Amino acid sequence: MPVRAPTAARMAAPRQAASVVWGTRQVIWLATSLVDAKEYPAAEIIQFYDQRWRIETAFEQLKVRLSADVLRSHSPEGIRKEFAARCIALNLVHSILLEAASLHHVDPMRTSFAHAIRAISTTWPFPSSSPIVNSLRII
Repeated sequence: MPVRAPTAARMAAPRQAASVVWGTRQVIWLATSLVDAKEYPAAEIIQFYDQRWRIETAFEQLKVRLSADVLRSHSPEGIRKEFAARCIALNLVHSILLEAASLHHVDPMRTSFAHAIRAISTTWPFPSSSPIVNSLRII
């Protein structure tokens, strides 16, 4: 059965839901074609949006911050290895961020990925000689 595109007659009026963003309660407005408010509660859509936002942020970190948007290998095996190396690097940076957040007793979401990359790259030749975790900025 073909899926019909939403028409103006079937579009719902915008709905709102409350969400906590950076520790502050905020009202978020939704414009959606999911018109049945009982089947698709606004709070549930916001929860899915938050999960999606975190995934998109991880993709951005991988592609932009770790330069995975351009892979230089010319073979499928080389591309897989290069991508795997970038994924490992992403996990290492997040491990350092989690350790820093734990050390400073803050929410890991308040740490800066970009600052962690800078801190790691400036201490890279001698990573054990500089306490990277203590130098990370908490935003």
